[in-house]
Amino acid sequence: MLIPIVFVLLAFGPSLASYVTHHLFNSGNGSGGSSHTIDGSGGSTTASPSPTVPAVGSTDTVAGINETKTVVCNDSQMTVSGFSNTVTITGHCSTLTVAGNDNVVVVDSADSIIAAGSRNKVTYHSGTPIITDPLGDSAIEKG
Repeated sequence: MLIPIVFVLLAFGPSLASYVTHHLFNSGNGSGGSSHTIDGSGGSTTASPSPTVPAVGSTDTVAGINETKTVVCNDSQMTVSGFSNTVTITGHCSTLTVAGNDNVVVVDSADSIIAAGSRNKVTYHSGTPIITDPLGDSAIEKG
């Protein structure tokens, strides 16, 4: 049942897919923080040189296909979803979840890193995050 929904979402573009994915998987974090989605329409783009700093404790999502983005994490819950994205995250994330496949993510630091997709590469600069990789085929390392 989920596969036909995914194909319909992809047929209408990654913006709709990321919107639905965000609302399905981020029904609330219980912290009272705000929620944001940063998505693209495909192709290679970069967020503004001075990304907006989200509210402390917010829930934020970066979604796309073959996108290059720089975003800020402000003790937030950050989700990166989609395929073949390159995302640089400055600041500290309480939780970083990387869903989708073949994403490359660099984060300054995080308390927890979850690789919920396949063949993702996550590099963190500092700290000792709790690492979860259910499929076991993502690379998560300090660098």
